Amino acid sequence: MLRQQSAYGNLPLAQVCGPIFTGGFNNLTKNLDLFQYTISLLEKRGVAVFDQTVFQDAIIRITKYDPQDTSYKTVILKDFFRDIFCSGYIKIGYFIPTWKTS
Repeated sequence: MLRQQSAYGNLPLAQVCGPIFTGGFNNLTKNLDLFQYTISLLEKRGVAVFDQTVFQDAIIRITKYDPQDTSYKTVILKDFFRDIFCSGYIKIGYFIPTWKTS
């Protein structure tokens, strides 16, 4: 998937970074809405974006998501994002304004 997206128009592949499970609006649905809105804006500007939101069901399983638990789940970095970042396909990170709250 990353290889296919990175080949799209020979553009560098970007990823939106910021709070989904913790921080931001402190609401998973609202945080995902902001991610999807940001991804849409970037794509309209011609940016090739890796849309991690399509993997939320898997990420929820990996992290054993509990809306009452506001601690950051570092397992997501090791078990999901590490391979993505180590692949070298993601070249640019776009940080939404509330990224520091995650």
